[in-house]
Amino acid sequence: MVQYLFNSRGDWVAFRDGRYVYDPNGFFLGSMAEDGENIADIEGRYFGTIYPEGRLYRKLFAPEMDAGFPGFPELPSLPNYPSSPGETFLPVEADDIAELMRA
Repeated sequence: MVQYLFNSRGDWVAFRDGRYVYDPNGFFLGSMAEDGENIADIEGRYFGTIYPEGRLYRKLFAPEMDAGFPGFPELPSLPNYPSSPGETFLPVEADDIAELMRA
C-alpha cells in the first residue's frame, strides 16, 4: 500500500511503497531503515524521517544510520495525485527537505 508523504506546506514531496521511498515522479530516494521511520539514501546515509500524519522532514541532528543498501527496486507504479493535508508547524528538531521543495 502506498503512503503519501508531505512537507510542512502540505505539498506532496514523496511516497512510500513498502520499504522504498520515491519522489512524485518515481525517482528512487532511499529505503526505510530497520526502525521503520528513518530513510537511508542509496549510500546508506540519513535522508529523512517520516513523522505522523505522513509528513517527511529531515532532522537537524541526523540519527546514526547503519543501513546497508538493498539494491535498486523495480520502477514503481505512480500513484494518483493526492489532495493536500494542509499546512502544519515543523517540529523544533526538523526542517523540510530542501531537495524536495517546489518553488
